[in-house]
Amino acid sequence: NSSAYPNPASGFTAINYAVESASNSTLKITDELGQVVYEKTLENTKGTVKITTSEFKPGIYFYSLNVGNTRVSTKKLIITQ
Repeated sequence: NSSAYPNPASGFTAINYAVESASNSTLKITDELGQVVYEKTLENTKGTVKITTSEFKPGIYFYSLNVGNTRVSTKKLIITQ
C-alpha cells in the first residue's frame, strides 16, 4: 500500500508505504520506458520516503513497492518543474 504527496510533484514528493515484510523490500521509481531512476531499500514495514524530484525530467513516472521479486503495488507519479 502506498501514496505520494504532492502528486503532481515539483521539487519533492513524499511516498508513504506499508508492506507486510521489510525483508528484501524496495521502493523503485521508473520512467515511462521502464528504466529505474530511483531505488531505495525499505528498512521498516511502514514509513515515508522523501524524494527530491528537482533532478528528474518533467514527465510521467511510476513508483512501485517490491517485496523480494514480487511487485506489490505500482502507481503513477507526475513530475513538473
